[in-house]
Amino acid sequence: SQDVENSVEVEVIKHLITYLKITQKRALSHLQRAVHYEPSQYLKMDYHAKRNLELLRNLRTQKKSGTLLWLLDSTKTAMGGRLLKQWIDRPLINIKEIEARQSMVENLLTHYFERSGLQEELVNVYDLERLAGKVAFGSVNGRDLIQLRTSLEHIPQIRYIIQELNDDSTFDEIFDKLDPIEDIADLIEQAIEDEPPISVTDGNLIKPGYSQELDEYVDAMKNGKAWLAELEAKER
Repeated sequence: SQDVENSVEVEVIKHLITYLKITQKRALSHLQRAVHYEPSQYLKMDYHAKRNLELLRNLRTQKKSGTLLWLLDSTKTAMGGRLLKQWIDRPLINIKEIEARQSMVENLLTHYFERSGLQEELVNVYDLERLAGKVAFGSVNGRDLIQLRTSLEHIPQIRYIIQELNDDSTFDEIFDKLDPIEDIADLIEQAIEDEPPISVTDGNLIKPGYSQELDEYVDAMKNGKAWLAELEAKER
C-alpha cells in the first residue's frame, strides 16, 4: 500500500469524509490515513479457492478451528489477530515485502528472551483500535479509559524491547510509529478512578482532588443540608 496520490481517489475520499461528517456529526480524528490498495500486489484467490483451502473458516463447521488461521494464530492482542487474518486472506507476492516480513520473523525467532518479554507486554495491551474509536465517538466509559491507560503504560517497554531487536533496522518502521503518548496516560492516571463504574452516569468516575469545582458539587450532593445551611448563613 502507498499514499493516495491519484486525483480521482482523493476526490472520492473527500466525498466519503464529508458524508461521514454529515451523518456522524462528531470528530473523525480516529480515522487512519487513507492508502492506495492495489489488488495486484497480493495473490489472487477467488472465494472458492479460499474456501477449499480453509484459510479462515472450516469447511464443515464454518468456524475458525481447524483452519490455517487457527494453526498460526498465537497473537496476544485483538489487533494482532485481525492483522494476521488480513495477511492470510491477502498473501504477498512482492519478493522484497515477503523477505522483509521473513526477516522480522527470523529476528524474533532468534531472540528468545526478547520475544518472550514482548509477548508478556502485549498480553497487557487492550484493543487500542476499538478504544480509539470509542473515544472519538464519545461512547467511552471509565473502564475503557483504564484499559487505555494500562495499554499505554506498556508502550515504553515494548519500544525498548523492539529497539533491542532492531540490530539491522528491521523494525525501524514499527519503532517509529510507537508513540507512548505519556501525557494521555498521565492525564487518565490523575483524573480517573482506578476502579470506575461501567456507566459514566453512576458517579465516582473522577478522582477527588482533580477538579476543585467538581469536588464542591460532590460535597454538596453528599452533605446537602449542611451546605444549604452554610449558604443561607452566608447570604444573611
